[in-house]
Amino acid sequence: MNGYTDERLEAIYSNHTTERLEEILANFQATIEELSSYMNGGAELLQMRIARNNSHSVSLELHRRKRASK
Repeated sequence: MNGYTDERLEAIYSNHTTERLEEILANFQATIEELSSYMNGGAELLQMRIARNNSHSVSLELHRRKRASK
């Protein structure tokens, strides 16, 4: 289990619009892509892991909102 229940996601991202979450996700994806192109390890690896983790939770929240709107 990933630890992100629908209730937890809703509480974490309740102050963000769907459009803002899409912007945040795009920024995380750009960071991941950029780091993937030149990553040497160390700080870059940590930054990429954080971006991947954060993008995962934002993505889950966007999917939750899509399910809720149906």
